[in-house]
Parts: sequence; C-alpha cells; structure tokens
Amino acid sequence: MKFLVASILVLLIHSPSDCATINVPDDYSTIQEAIDAAVNGDCVIVQPGIYFENLVIDLKSITLVSEEGPETTTINGDRAGSVIEIKGQVYSPVVVEGFTIIAGYAEWDTGSTCGGGINCFNSLPIIVRNRIVNNWADGAGGGIYCVNCTGVVIASNVIDKNVVVPGDPHGSAGSGGGVLIANCMSATVSGNIIRQNLAGDYGAGIWCSESTATIEGNIIARNDVGGFSGDECTGGGVHCHKGSAILVNNLITFNEAMFYGGGIAGNECDMVLVNNTVAFNNSDMEHGGLSCTGGTEMTIEMVNNIFWRNESQNPNTEIGIDGTGSISYSDVEGGVAAVDIEPGSDFEWGRGMIDADPAFADLAGADFHLTWNSPCVDTGISDPPCDPLTDIEGDARYTYQVNIDQDMGADEFFCHLYHRGDVIPGSPMELRITGWPAEPVMLALSENLVNPPTWTSHGYLYLSWPPLWYAHVGDIPGNGILIVPVTVPPGWIAGEEYHLQALVGPWGGQSARLTNQETLLGE
Repeated sequence: MKFLVASILVLLIHSPSDCATINVPDDYSTIQEAIDAAVNGDCVIVQPGIYFENLVIDLKSITLVSEEGPETTTINGDRAGSVIEIKGQVYSPVVVEGFTIIAGYAEWDTGSTCGGGINCFNSLPIIVRNRIVNNWADGAGGGIYCVNCTGVVIASNVIDKNVVVPGDPHGSAGSGGGVLIANCMSATVSGNIIRQNLAGDYGAGIWCSESTATIEGNIIARNDVGGFSGDECTGGGVHCHKGSAILVNNLITFNEAMFYGGGIAGNECDMVLVNNTVAFNNSDMEHGGLSCTGGTEMTIEMVNNIFWRNESQNPNTEIGIDGTGSISYSDVEGGVAAVDIEPGSDFEWGRGMIDADPAFADLAGADFHLTWNSPCVDTGISDPPCDPLTDIEGDARYTYQVNIDQDMGADEFFCHLYHRGDVIPGSPMELRITGWPAEPVMLALSENLVNPPTWTSHGYLYLSWPPLWYAHVGDIPGNGILIVPVTVPPGWIAGEEYHLQALVGPWGGQSARLTNQETLLGE
C-alpha cells in the first residue's frame, strides 16, 4: 500500500537538490558520527550492513535514510538503550526511513524506560518504511514512543514483536507495545502492519493518549495486552484515551485483552470509526470488539464498520458503550443484543444495520477480503464521515462500474489481485483474484510499469505491453475467489521486482474489468 502524503513529505525533505548528503560508511564509519556532522537539511544515507549503535538526533532537522531499504540495512541496539532517540526539534521534521530497527531496550536501571525502538520527545518525527521488530521497554512504547511531538507521521512500517516488559519495580508493565503517542498534535499512523506486540496496561498495538490522531489503513493483528502483571489491561489492538481519534479503513483482528476491548478501547475520547473490519478479537472479561467508557466525556460515531466473531466472557460480546454515540450502516454479529449499553448512556442504533455473515474470502487463512455475495457489499453509506476515497489496499471506494454506495468494512469488493505467501525463489505461493463467478481470468507478468497508466474501457492498464508472459489461468468459481497455486521461479533474485495484473472477463466484453497491479519482490 502506498500513502501519497507520507511519500511526498519524504521526497520533499530529502530531495538531493535541497540538501547535502553524508554517506555511511564512505564519509563516516558510524551513523552517529555522520549525524553529529550533519546540519539542518542534510541527508545521512546509510549503505547496506548491520550497525550496532544507539543513535541520538538532538536539535537537528535531518533525514536518516538507508540506501537499499530495510531488507539489507539494520540498526541493532544491542539491548543498550533505545535504538534511535529523536528530541528537541519541534519546528522542522526528522525523517527515519528504510531500516530494520532491532534489539533496543529502554531499561529501568538506565533511567530511560520508554521507546525501545524509537524514542521521540519534543520533536517532529516522520517514520516511514521501516521494520521495527523485537524491541523492549520497561516503561512504555516498546516499538515507537512519541510524546510532546507535533506533526507525527508513522507510515508504511512493519512494527512486530515489540514488548513493554514488567521491569518497573512497582510490578506494572506499561502501555503501547507497538506504538505510543501521548500529548501529540496531528499524529498520523497509516499503512502499517502492527502485529504480535505485547503490553501490560493499555494498547498492545497502539496506545494514543491526549492527542489528535488519525489511524488509517493499518493491519493491527495478534497484539496482546495484559500478558504481564498490569493494571487495566484494555485495548488489545488500539486504546485511545482522551483527546480525539479517527480510525478509518483498519483491519483489526485476533487481538487479545485481559479485561476489556479486545479489538479497540476508548476512554474519555472523541472517536470516529469508519470502514473498519474488527473481527476475531477477544477479551477475557467484556466487550471483545470495542469497549468505550467515560460517560459524558466519551463520544463515538461509527459508520460502515464490520464487527464479527469478537468474543468475551460476557454474552454481550461485540461492543460496550458507556457514553454518547451512534452506529449506523454496519454489520454487527448478534445485532443490538450484542451491544452492552450502560445505564445513562445516550447511544443510537441507527439506520442500515445488519447482522449477517460478511462472507470473508478465507477465514482459516485470515483473508478478510469481501466476496461478491457478501451482504456488506454496497450496503454502507456513500458519504460517511471522513469519506475515504479508497479502501485499505488503495482500491477506489467509488468506481464507474458499481453502485455508488460504499461497502462495509476495510475492503471494498471489486476485481482485485493479491498474493499469499513469501516470494522465495523455488517456493510455492498463491495468487488470488476476486471477482464475479464464471468470469474468465487472464493474468499478465511484466518487468516494467507505465507511468502514467494507460486508460482503457476496462480500467487502467499498469503494465508495459507486450508483457513477458500472459495466459488464461481459470474462471472465477462460485465463491468469488480464484486461487492460482504457483512456484516462484528459482532464477528470481532477491530484490528483483515483477509486476502482475489480471483481466477479469473477456477483453472487449462489457463486464470485463482490469484489476490493480500487484508487485512481487523477491526475498
């Protein structure tokens, strides 16, 4: 998924015409030496390798970027503190792009207990296209910690297996296993994969407190709050406390909370939820999908969402409301009976509500694409709050081929091509194409894309033509998803890119549709 705003920001900040460049290790042998030598506006470009460092960027507006991306460039904190500390620059951005950031440990004994991977304080951080994995913090923010910051952008990262550990002498593990944002203005968390993070108190995936935040287009999965001796243990996927939060187009699944809100928790926070899929989350006590508390201090508006198969011990498994709010044009398993509304709450069960199996593509494989016969297709409202123009994968919410109403949930059903499995030479993987039954599928493979894409009567053609290969690979079956098993060619080299696009329906036929283009990157 590509997020244009974040990409433009990064390009503007480290365009070669706008800044001097410092290369590591050509100009300086360590990254920290290069940072110390840089002045505002400079770019520090790091060549591939493993760097055992704990970096500090203080009172400088610079761009720290890898030459070849996180697959080949690692900063290892060696459990000696935060891997990267950004502080003291609140008027101009600091960019961190393209690294694997690993083995940071913000340890209680050192006095720096927050932000095992990246610690941001009084700064304007832009953190994009990194792998932030296996970092620890005794206090808060196992992966990323942002406090008293402005203009925060956290986009297109993989934030995985970070932990807030119970190192506090008081015996309580803190909050924000993956990401912590507190006292920040205008924070955006978009297009990230946030998974398998642990925290003991609030928000194993994301904890947002007293901030203005937009959380958009993320996959937030298998995070667990309360695995240690904690306090409230709420918000396995996301916890929002005070301030305001907008959640749009997120896929929030298989998260766990010891107490409340397996998927999402909100406390005294103004929240807007639009086009989210919240499914298969669990809380040990109440409200497996969503828990909102705060009475008159809590307001929530929910439109075009799916709440499905969220579980808790309380039979009102899906949603708990203690405050003011409404829900409309959404799919909630169990209907209004699955919503626990506290006395005194002003909550409206609005129009367009359904209780029906969403017909996800493959539950066993955690594939939450909608299929053609889903009751969530074309049953959302066409102009919800925030009005997302695309879904979680960048597919248009509005197209000339379908009805004007949006679908419910994070995915907008249309002819879509994607893959499951790693792109490892010689290994098996699957290509999947969604569409309408009985339509033939023609698949094409190319080394190059055309820019801009070519408009046709069937949609945009992204591949250069003629392609390297194309062939009929089957017809869409009755369930609406064609699975094409393939073996990655043994000759593919790690880092090589190949591009795929499919035509669903016969070329020239009125119903034929071109899919998105899918890029396969050799691993």
